[in-house]
Amino acid sequence: MPAPSIHDLSFHTKMLHSPLFVADKPLMQDFDSANHPTTRVLTLSGHLDALQTLRLEKFIEEAQQGTCRHVILNLSNVATMDLGGVGNLFTWYHALHINQVRLSIVAPSPMVRNTMESLHLTELISIYSSVPEAISHHPTPNSISS
Repeated sequence: MPAPSIHDLSFHTKMLHSPLFVADKPLMQDFDSANHPTTRVLTLSGHLDALQTLRLEKFIEEAQQGTCRHVILNLSNVATMDLGGVGNLFTWYHALHINQVRLSIVAPSPMVRNTMESLHLTELISIYSSVPEAISHHPTPNSISS
């Protein structure tokens, strides 16, 4: 895992032992801009908690303001998520849903999945094993056959 930048550390110095990193990729990225222009994928690693979500909030805001119709959070490298992280997922789901943007989770760890399931968050947010699987369940308007 890459070392945190000064930008990462300046947000929350209390949580230096459990930073949330965006894994070596731009904050907002297209999965496949040619075939999926309305899908955005964010790959995270570390710990998802209330104190470590400012960059994620920026990503969600950017998705809401653009032509995005599907936000995918790849949590394959997120070890844990506390109730603050769950609360943020719930808030983001509703903020995106109001704007007709879908939120999907990809490859959460067993601990993260269990947390989401025990709090019934999986009734709102779909979980998939891979990014391609998440995309296939939410086709773009151009890929829907008549």
